[in-house]
Amino acid sequence: MEKSYRNLAYLSAIIFIIVIIGFYRTYFGLFPAFENVGSVVHLHTGALLLWCFLTIAQPILIRTKKIAVHRLLGKLSYLLAPIIVYTTLALARYMFFQREGQVPMASNLKSLFLPFSHMFLFSLFYCMAIFYKNKAHLHMRYMIAASFVVLAPAIVRIDFSWTGLEFNQLLFSYLFTDVLLAILLLFDWYNQKRYSPYFVALGFFILVHVSTFHVSETPLWQIPAAKIVAIFF
Repeated sequence: MEKSYRNLAYLSAIIFIIVIIGFYRTYFGLFPAFENVGSVVHLHTGALLLWCFLTIAQPILIRTKKIAVHRLLGKLSYLLAPIIVYTTLALARYMFFQREGQVPMASNLKSLFLPFSHMFLFSLFYCMAIFYKNKAHLHMRYMIAASFVVLAPAIVRIDFSWTGLEFNQLLFSYLFTDVLLAILLLFDWYNQKRYSPYFVALGFFILVHVSTFHVSETPLWQIPAAKIVAIFF
């Protein structure tokens, strides 16, 4: 493992903590009764927790030179990643019908943009990581980018009312993710490492984040989203 990334497991652990805090009110804080929580929510949460544990364990295994175990867990991700995508979209369908009749159709279709766009990012970066699995420096960076997809959904759910500040929490969650990626990009650039994966990831993240505010309410998203609902929901 690259010397500058020897403590990567700590970054993964911080992401895990953010996920726990973000989803505490809507999921973890409901333990053990979990009233009004559907089975798809449990499956989705379980898959994401396994992903978090995986991203913490993998760099530790590399650092301790347990390569065989690292590769075995990597192969398990071939099953886990599709489950994350499937459960995320299944949860989007579940929430769509929960909101149906309570909000305008345009707003309901807009709400689908986030899970679909986030799964596009996750799938893209995960596939890039697998494509470069024999080039560790690229593989690792694309896996980091894939893990960053969970940041915004978690941060946007954190209760910041105690700060007394009023701000757009979704925008803040996006900026947090983009700035963190930019820091990693500059870190690699400064250390003369291959920063191209972060450059690609940052470009796609910014594209999705800007589109959330400027495309999700337009026909560019509303029309295909309506077709997705009609065919698959």
